[in-house]
Amino acid sequence: MPRKKRPAGATDPRTFLYVLEPKFDGNGLPWMSRSWCKRYPYQWWDTHEYDPRRPVEERIRIARQNHKAVRICGACPVRKDCLEFALETSQPSNIWGGMTPKQRSKYKKELSNV
Repeated sequence: MPRKKRPAGATDPRTFLYVLEPKFDGNGLPWMSRSWCKRYPYQWWDTHEYDPRRPVEERIRIARQNHKAVRICGACPVRKDCLEFALETSQPSNIWGGMTPKQRSKYKKELSNV
């Protein structure tokens, strides 16, 4: 299975826009080494794969994978850290902390209204 890695020279965790690193390499945040998502295919957390022009079967497959990812995140011991990271760094895509980009955007707006 191919692994997504940081671009060469990217050491700041805020530049880490990929889904996850399957193995903690010392350059990520400490909570990343305890995340449950690293045990599963990274494609499950990939939301920018969705395209309405794709065949219906493909969109259903992606939605099912994303649903699995959200369920896994729900029980993950580092979910709050992951969500906090995604909100602080404004991650534009993928599932982080059990939320899709749209859900995170809505949640961030609700937090700012409080």
